[in-house]
Amino acid sequence: MEPPQVKALGSLLGGEKRVEDAALTLVEAEREEEHVDDEQGSKTPSKRELYESRIKSFEEELARPVVDIAALRKVAMGGIPDQKSFRAKTWKILLGYLPRRR
Repeated sequence: MEPPQVKALGSLLGGEKRVEDAALTLVEAEREEEHVDDEQGSKTPSKRELYESRIKSFEEELARPVVDIAALRKVAMGGIPDQKSFRAKTWKILLGYLPRRR
């Protein structure tokens, strides 16, 4: 028995081949929502989880008694989140306006 979404798509698209394609698209969308990697069976992180891990990385780097400039540059390379003043503080440290030592 086909899900109602597939029947609706089938009636709009017409033809069994297109219905199968639509069903595959729905399955792919569901897998994408679950963030499951079929090849390894491991769970890939969602965008929210990646963002939270970036924030944690900035918290760790900026909380050190002496900020490691190379590590801070590496973390900042993918972008600096505009949360908890990370962006302002990171740029000031990288440009030398704030001292590396707390």
